[in-house]
Amino acid sequence: MIKNIPVTKVRSSETTKELVLISVHILNMELRPHLTRWQARYRRWWNSVVNDPVHKDVPPQQLQRTYPQHAELIAEIKAVNDKLVIYVNHLKKWLAYSAYQALLSGPDALRNARLYPGRFITQLYHGLFQHPPKPAGAYLG
Repeated sequence: MIKNIPVTKVRSSETTKELVLISVHILNMELRPHLTRWQARYRRWWNSVVNDPVHKDVPPQQLQRTYPQHAELIAEIKAVNDKLVIYVNHLKKWLAYSAYQALLSGPDALRNARLYPGRFITQLYHGLFQHPPKPAGAYLG
């Protein structure tokens, strides 16, 4: 999604800049660490057990539960998901607020609305995640 946004749009639009900034932060600070920790380990384990004749009649979901670190993996998946749910809920509030502000400004403003979060998203974002996002220019080179 992020790679499809033209650089000129990121440089010229504060809204786009904020959304890209937070999206990159979520990828780098939340999703990538989780995947780095678990993906290769789990895949290696899965490949070692899935084709074992002993497990040929075991449903995949039941086999997954036999992963030695299953409880820890699931707990971490839930923690990452909880953070993403909070983020999405704040974005929904921001979009509703921005649309409401445009509506109050009249039909022309609503039709031509450019949703500008200012620092609203960043302010909401602090406290949701351990690491605050880098300044916008850090990602723009």
